Amino acid sequence: MTAGVTVLAWVVTAAVAMSAVTPLILIYLWIRDWKKEQLW
Repeated sequence: MTAGVTVLAWVVTAAVAMSAVTPLILIYLWIRDWKKEQLW
């Protein structure tokens, strides 16, 4: 594998990881804020 292919593989892996993790983080923050508002 050349350096270019390695870099490309890292970019693709990072993009897939971000697209998988970002929704989970947003859902976690949304649920946390929602529970905070429910504690009245």
